[in-house]
Amino acid sequence: MVSPMSKPEVLPCPFCDSSASLKHVLAGPRVTCSGCMACGPTTDTSEAITDADSQAGDVQAINAWNARAADKARIAELEAALKAVKNYIQSGPHGAHPALEAIAAIDAALSQQGKE
Repeated sequence: MVSPMSKPEVLPCPFCDSSASLKHVLAGPRVTCSGCMACGPTTDTSEAITDADSQAGDVQAINAWNARAADKARIAELEAALKAVKNYIQSGPHGAHPALEAIAAIDAALSQQGKE
């Protein structure tokens, strides 16, 4: 007998940090936030024949959702590192440094990524 596939933990919403859960809608499984109602991509399980096929679709939907949450965490890490570099340059003896303009551009791009 084949053991059932274990499903990964569903991470919190990358937008509002509320809990999220797997839902089964007509189009297939997807993860939905309980707070802001954001939805992850729907996984097509219309041709699922066995329970294992259906569970694989569930895992795929959860993994897609969790990848978005991981992106948000990575953006936060990069923003913190960028802030540390900026503070180091500004507090050093170099005065106005040409890297500060590049840092401002990177900071703006990271800010936009967190909002998409």
